[in-house]
Amino acid sequence: MQNNNNRATTISLSGGTIGLITFIVFLILKLTGAWNVNWFWVWFPLWLPVAIGALFIVIALVCALIASKMEE
Repeated sequence: MQNNNNRATTISLSGGTIGLITFIVFLILKLTGAWNVNWFWVWFPLWLPVAIGALFIVIALVCALIASKMEE
């Protein structure tokens, strides 16, 4: 009798998780001196999703404002 225990494991990483992992890697590289860059680039993976979300909100507000002006 043959025992086949074939199991597939799926790992999904969200954008926030990837950003956090990237931030930790950048932080370690910066603090150890292996990567000599500005602190802006170390923090970049954390604030990028917030900036993209804010951009979508601004675009939606501008579209709503244009639509309301066109109705008048």
